[in-house]
Amino acid sequence: MMKRAEAIARIRQKSPDVADAIELKQPQRIPYIMHGGIPYAQASNGIRISDAVLDNQLLARSQIETIRRHDVDGSFPVCSAISKRELRENRLVEKDGVCYLVDP
Repeated sequence: MMKRAEAIARIRQKSPDVADAIELKQPQRIPYIMHGGIPYAQASNGIRISDAVLDNQLLARSQIETIRRHDVDGSFPVCSAISKRELRENRLVEKDGVCYLVDP
């Protein structure tokens, strides 16, 4: 099991403001972590929730677009987590009907 200090050090590499907040230090800006995702993506992109749930590609694209638009520091969409760094540095790839964020 990862020790707390090691976990915070890993978080600090990707999101220093989130690490500061965890350690109860004053971050440069208050971190914004979006939980869920489907209702936000649906409202932000004008799609129906039923369409997003039934179409993984549409859901992934709309969640990523929503995360980028709102400049969140991290997101915990259904069954996964996407950090701000991953959004900037990786690309969405589909393999066997599943969408993945991969290193370029």
